[in-house]
Amino acid sequence: MNTSMWSKLRKEKGVTQLEIAEEFGIRKSTVSMYENGKRKMPYKMQIKYLKFRNNDKDKILIEYMEGMIKNGINR
Repeated sequence: MNTSMWSKLRKEKGVTQLEIAEEFGIRKSTVSMYENGKRKMPYKMQIKYLKFRNNDKDKILIEYMEGMIKNGINR
């Protein structure tokens, strides 16, 4: 997913970067770097964002990404 998508997902939920950071146990600056493309978001964090969005359409993508992690691929 592209970086602007992460910001859009967060804003759709009406939460701040700080709230996301606290929910996911990371720093606010890390959330900002993910959203601005300055840091690549690992699959585990992408899965957290998608689960946070709670959209049925994301389930297949989440399963795929979890399989990638299980097979040792975690970019």
